[in-house]
Amino acid sequence: MRHLILSLYLLFLAVNVSAQGLRMAILDMPASVNSLSMGGCSLGAMPGAYIYTNPSAAFGDEIDPVVVDYDMTLVDEEQADNMYLHSLSASYRTGNHLLMGGVRYYAQGTIDRLVDENMQMVPGSHRLYSYRVDLGYARQFQRAVVYGTLGIASEQTVSQTDAYRISLGGSFRGEIGSMPYTLGVEVRDLGLVSHLNKNHALSPLAHCGGTISCPIGGQQALSLYVDGGSYLPVDGADVASMVCGGLSYSIAGRYSLSAGAHCGDRNNFAASGLSVRIGWLTILGSCRFGWEDGQSPMYMIGARFSSGK
Repeated sequence: MRHLILSLYLLFLAVNVSAQGLRMAILDMPASVNSLSMGGCSLGAMPGAYIYTNPSAAFGDEIDPVVVDYDMTLVDEEQADNMYLHSLSASYRTGNHLLMGGVRYYAQGTIDRLVDENMQMVPGSHRLYSYRVDLGYARQFQRAVVYGTLGIASEQTVSQTDAYRISLGGSFRGEIGSMPYTLGVEVRDLGLVSHLNKNHALSPLAHCGGTISCPIGGQQALSLYVDGGSYLPVDGADVASMVCGGLSYSIAGRYSLSAGAHCGDRNNFAASGLSVRIGWLTILGSCRFGWEDGQSPMYMIGARFSSGK
């Protein structure tokens, strides 16, 4: 019965998608382990996974030219199969140029009973999944960085949905006394969706945010992250706004504890995380818990390899 209910729900989503601007689940997943632990912030000086966060952080003096991230996400569903997101991203910096790439695969379980768009039963077991492939480039101009990414995404549920997207953004880095800061702005997921032989627009996210870090003695620092914006109305879709923020406490650039929260867009949650760097390897973990009934817990673990200096 639960599989039949899930099938009907997926069908509802498919019909709803064809009637308005589209939000694909894989495009709205947390950008990285660090991002989740900060409540979903992505425009501050976020370490690693630059194709999905703010690539201006890659131009820091302490950052290695080559950075590779692998993350695995578990969405703990109570009444359906657990879902898993696998993410692999890499970046290479040379001078004022940064090349980026990323691949994500979202395994959303299987369903034994499926109904199609005509409400007819489809026999057999069906695997639900989506994936995305992205490439990007960033250019530094003294304290400013501009960047762009492009990619494709595909989702296989009741029917297949394909998306073609670009994102454009920029950021500025500076200092207030001894406190470095980063300010960023981005329009994410401008593009088109092909669904049921019709083309529609993605619902792009226009948002801004940043980071400010405060040294608190020795090699310790406390950093504040904020991010907020709105999904723009396209094809009759409603405007949905969100705001998130978090704090990160780091010691000697090797150990970090963080906590954050996200409000709005029918996705209210609190999150926390930690990371440990050992030479060229960083191990990360984070989790989120919703404030409302029906929100599934999410857990992320990851590893970051950095080299090149």
